[in-house]
Amino acid sequence: MESQYNIENNGLIPKVSLTCPVHTLEKATNICCETSCQKNAIMCQQCKDAHAQEHAKYIKPIEKFISQATTDVENHAKKNKEFLNEIFQNQEYQQLFRYIQDSEQHLNKVENHITGQKVLISEDITNILTYFGDTCTKVKQVMYSKLDDFFQHYKEQFSNNKNLIEEYFKLSKSYQFYNNPNNLVSKLSSELPSNANYFVSDLKKAIENAKQMNKNKQFYSKQIKKMENNINQMMDNLPNYQPYTDFDVLMKELQQNCETFMKKNLLMQQDYHKLLVNKDLLSNPRSSSSQQQNFQIINDNKNMLILQNSDEIQLKPLKKFQLEISVTSMTALSDIHLALASTTDNKLRIFESQQKKIHTIQGHSQPITYLTKIITEDKYMNKSKENSRDKSNQKVLLVSASRDFSVILWTFDYDMKKNTEIYSKLIGFSNIPTTVLDLQDFQNIVTGDTSGEICIWDVHNSNVKFQDKSNHKAKITGLCLTKKFDKFISSSEDNTIIVWKLKYNSNKQIESMAVESIIQDEFSGITSINQAKFDPSLVFIGSKLGSLKLYDIYSKKMIAETNAHQTPVLDLTLVEENLIKNENPKFSQKMALLSLGVKDNYVRMWRVVKNKETGEFSFVGLKLDVNISIEEMNSKSKVQILMGDAPKFVLANEKEKELLVYEISF
Repeated sequence: MESQYNIENNGLIPKVSLTCPVHTLEKATNICCETSCQKNAIMCQQCKDAHAQEHAKYIKPIEKFISQATTDVENHAKKNKEFLNEIFQNQEYQQLFRYIQDSEQHLNKVENHITGQKVLISEDITNILTYFGDTCTKVKQVMYSKLDDFFQHYKEQFSNNKNLIEEYFKLSKSYQFYNNPNNLVSKLSSELPSNANYFVSDLKKAIENAKQMNKNKQFYSKQIKKMENNINQMMDNLPNYQPYTDFDVLMKELQQNCETFMKKNLLMQQDYHKLLVNKDLLSNPRSSSSQQQNFQIINDNKNMLILQNSDEIQLKPLKKFQLEISVTSMTALSDIHLALASTTDNKLRIFESQQKKIHTIQGHSQPITYLTKIITEDKYMNKSKENSRDKSNQKVLLVSASRDFSVILWTFDYDMKKNTEIYSKLIGFSNIPTTVLDLQDFQNIVTGDTSGEICIWDVHNSNVKFQDKSNHKAKITGLCLTKKFDKFISSSEDNTIIVWKLKYNSNKQIESMAVESIIQDEFSGITSINQAKFDPSLVFIGSKLGSLKLYDIYSKKMIAETNAHQTPVLDLTLVEENLIKNENPKFSQKMALLSLGVKDNYVRMWRVVKNKETGEFSFVGLKLDVNISIEEMNSKSKVQILMGDAPKFVLANEKEKELLVYEISF
């Protein structure tokens, strides 16, 4: 019987049966013992023949390698362990081994420190941009002021000359018909005594001026010539601004100065001998930590001062979903269903977060710009188009507005057992619809478009009930329902907010739509609005200049304001704690407002704080380190709130084609 062992170096080596990793049908016979060899160590005879010639002396039969390797392990492992114990007991190396033993936590701390340094850099860059922006604004104001001064001076000179010319020739231009006594008598008889008296005085003055001019034609000709020369001289020397053409040189110099300024403050290992990786690394009070920090944003008209605040709203990153599209608009249909749209195509998508499935639906011919949902009831719907669970008579309709000048209402089944289909299509828009509001009467919606037109539609009959084209002069940026069966508000880029009054009959059918009030204030260009449920008179406003305002639409007063972003505020999303708990609307100190800035690459979350003594409101904010890119101003709804067991918000990160989910804890 063949032995299962080979005798090697006076020891028994078990027989080895290995297959060549390259030639899988060949038996492995040798191993290359050279540690720097880049080829496969285990080899068959064919591999051995092809191996590097200089390694030939290191190639050994497998049995010899096993014998030598086991001997080396026996001889050196014990000494290696002794050396390890010796090092481990030496106090000089304790820090290193603690880091190694808790490597994941250590790397997290280092990463948090790096993140903290990025925050500091970001704050300085933001301050530089703010200061530079303020400087440019001041320069612009000075230049504008000079131009305005010139125009004011010109306007005064021109008006004086015009008035003098009119006085010189008033008799021939205005009173030439009164060379006939009958005309003069008729004029005086037809006027009231006071008017007749004024007429006679003015006529006497005109006659006297004409007499003087007729006597001194040469003098008055010179006066008129001086006027002409004065006006012509000013017209020939109108201010002219020469646009700067060499921006590359200017910006390169600014860039180099900024880089030099910033880099000298970044101490790296090559800048000093000892790298701070222990207690100094973790003691930076402004470093990020695993626990979210709150900051209070105070506007001192110079900078945004960031102060730590102890009353926290916790944010916890939960999930990140990677997609194949850049989501530019979305709406939450349920805790696990999101409707998604992208400006890269004209498709509607339903995303199921639990099963991570996306259902794609066709209906529009151009990209979708806005998504929302409305609630209706069975009795209003065509039964052949029923869309949801049989348990309830309330149905969800998904609404999509598109650049194809239409709005489509889609059926939606929570269980996704029925296809999402078109329920009704609203056409006839003369401009692109930008936003849609559910009036919550189960029948009607409001739409706004890029021209400022407001329409009320019956979604079941697909017809327009009321429309207004005259009150707003620019794109509609927001719609909010103030009170069911009563009022709604609209905002526009024309810097106005309109309160609309609705009148319903006894059958809850709309009979009329009228303007209750038009509000114009220093809104700095309205880009978005949201209304507080605890007090419908209060409206949150985002502006083109990046400011965030709280405004009372009834008293027409600014309640609170802060410089939230460096760029236009695209979207505002409000989370009120009492509504999450299904309580009646009331003011709560724990209320979150999420604001998104276009192209400034971050989201901010705010708490609205009310001073118990003065009753004044203020904003307390937390800057989220979310690297996003929002380029599309015509697409809204980048953030959605998911209620569920715990409130969450979902953020569409266009740049990275992903959905970010955060949990909010009050």
